[in-house]
Amino acid sequence: MLAGIFLTAGLILIGIKNKAKETYYSPPEINLVNSVPAGTVVKFPDIYTVDERKVPQNVKTAVIFLDRTCGSCEYLSIALPKLVRKFPGIIWLYVEKSEDPPIIGNVSIKNLYIVRDSKINLSSIFESKYTPTIFLLDKNNKILWKHRGFIPPYYKRFKEVVSYFDNNNILYLENSTERNLLVGKEFPEITVKSYPDNKELSFPGSFKGKPATIFLFQFSCTECLTAVNAIPNELKQTNKINKIIVFAPFSEKINQDGINFGKEFGFKNMVIGLQSPIIKVTWKDIFSALKGAQNTVYINDYDFSFQDSIGWPGAPVLIELDKNGTVRGVFSLHNASNSELKGFYTHLYKTLLNP
Repeated sequence: MLAGIFLTAGLILIGIKNKAKETYYSPPEINLVNSVPAGTVVKFPDIYTVDERKVPQNVKTAVIFLDRTCGSCEYLSIALPKLVRKFPGIIWLYVEKSEDPPIIGNVSIKNLYIVRDSKINLSSIFESKYTPTIFLLDKNNKILWKHRGFIPPYYKRFKEVVSYFDNNNILYLENSTERNLLVGKEFPEITVKSYPDNKELSFPGSFKGKPATIFLFQFSCTECLTAVNAIPNELKQTNKINKIIVFAPFSEKINQDGINFGKEFGFKNMVIGLQSPIIKVTWKDIFSALKGAQNTVYINDYDFSFQDSIGWPGAPVLIELDKNGTVRGVFSLHNASNSELKGFYTHLYKTLLNP
């Protein structure tokens, strides 16, 4: 199932606040614990692997944080040996917190270094609390690219990123790296095109001057349809609040990339599931639910590039911005009824107009 394979693997850890005593529904806020941003120069200590090899420094390095309790880490671990062998000019630092045998197994590859984070605490140096997270560093230990999470269709793109890294294409890496999304900070700069009129928009620049809500929806997501149908008329029809609908519809390319990954690495159930996907939400559903909405733009996130660029916090998700483009909150809208969501939206509507 697409929902089970993709959506669950992509969701970021969610921190649920204690329910307040308000009469409206207060959905959980996503735990925005971001690692250090691209462009940061990190300082490595001396690092030794589980088999006592010393990790070289001042070389191009891929640092990957994984954990055996993370399902998508297993996918990445199975795919990594092939990548490591393909790019021998890169040092691959495989970092696991567990004291158990690494989920990658006892792979013996010259440029692969398996270390335990409990011995060196690299996660503190990178401020990385989410797995899997991937960092690509140049010879001066400057982070050129980073990405949180991994789903099978991303494997093809990840290979392309590593190829650009290997060939020192810094511009490509800068344009494709994950931005830091932080509450209290300005929304990261992203340029996209609206759907279906193909108008170029910049975030947050095109939406400053008014508060905004950014809704993140995905295919094969029943709860996304509940979330969009619950948006009340007062929020839909107001001209005082910008509404941005980012929807990742079913994509044959995304689906085929997932099938190819499953075939290449022997995930038979994945291939079977993706060959008969269940489509829960379509653009027709989105347009129907938001008919007559004012100050609303749509973004066709067919390749997940929008959600991917800010860490892909999952779906359905709502990001709240003030009139200056500052992130006020990031909320998970799943596991809520229509009436609960309407209560939340109504409260949000009032607070956006009267912060």
